[in-house]
Amino acid sequence: TEEEYDLTTANGRMLVNMKLTIAEMEADMAGERIRIVNDYKVQTGQPLVGDPSQPFGFKVATDEKTGRKKVIRDPEVEEALRDTIEYYLRHQSRKKALIYLNTKYHAGIAYKALKAVLANTMLYGEYRGNPSYCEAYIDKETFDRIQEITTRNIKMYAGGEETRHYLFSGLLLCPECGSKLK
Repeated sequence: TEEEYDLTTANGRMLVNMKLTIAEMEADMAGERIRIVNDYKVQTGQPLVGDPSQPFGFKVATDEKTGRKKVIRDPEVEEALRDTIEYYLRHQSRKKALIYLNTKYHAGIAYKALKAVLANTMLYGEYRGNPSYCEAYIDKETFDRIQEITTRNIKMYAGGEETRHYLFSGLLLCPECGSKLK
């Protein structure tokens, strides 16, 4: 950046372009190295981020055997998350589950945070293709059931250019069988 180039000549423009190309290559190589390190960390069960960035219900701890950091269930909120998952499966409403969690356990988490937790594969121990990344709260079948409930609860109608979201679907019960009406 301190060197002066005469950009009015072909030689000066060529030197600037060469330096820019080399700088771009170095930036790309640094990105590749970071991706390789992150892939290695995921495959060996190491966290990519610290405690504040872990999803609700998880925290970072040091493995006593290896001395490496790993993601574990957070013992301070483990019961609350398990209870909330059971509540969600029973009532099939994220909003109700959030109110339940924040009222009973004073968790103070936002709707988007609960939505992200219920969609996070770490609930059954998987992260970025590593099936044993962390301790699981639930099994894969239960996780799939949560995802099915979540997608079933949002109803959309595409009529022409207009898309409608039916917010009250699933709130009415069939008087004969008791199942939720879509």
